[in-house]
Amino acid sequence: MNTVSDFRPTAIICAAIVLSLISAGCGGATGSSSTSTTTTPPPPSLTSGGATSVYVVEHPASGNSSILQFSATANGTAVPSSTLTLPTGFGPTCVAPDALGQIYVGGEPNAYPPVGEVLVYAAGSTGAATPTRTLTGGLGVLYAPQSMVVDSAGQLYVLTGYTNERGVVVYAANANGAATPVRTIQ
Repeated sequence: MNTVSDFRPTAIICAAIVLSLISAGCGGATGSSSTSTTTTPPPPSLTSGGATSVYVVEHPASGNSSILQFSATANGTAVPSSTLTLPTGFGPTCVAPDALGQIYVGGEPNAYPPVGEVLVYAAGSTGAATPTRTLTGGLGVLYAPQSMVVDSAGQLYVLTGYTNERGVVVYAANANGAATPVRTIQ
């Protein structure tokens, strides 16, 4: 069973990644190496515009985990502008917004065997809202989501696994349920 301290480093890293990607962009510069003359095509744009919000995973000592939303200009001891309470027993590990404002929350329900899930919430969701979609997977597909981002076409990229089982699974925009990834990067 995961403890509160098991998730904190990942939550901080995921929040930093989300903020970095939103504010700096993850555009597609092309280039070539000194040993190759081929130019790789740019990846799809992962962001558009500047950040308006920062999302942070919260794991309280008791009660449900939640997603805290802060203004991108927050400073010092800030109060969240909204709180999204997650289902009982769901252990979130990462969060990512998309260009439409939907909130993607990756993690694992407290069940055995552990399987990864991505809960998708409508833009502006607060409180104990119900996800509009839930992507589910098993060992080797959507196992232990660690970080994720949504590109400008709405495709979801999820870094999965622990240690030697890492990979990236890519889901089509609006994927739902036990969706098959459009591609997998091992």
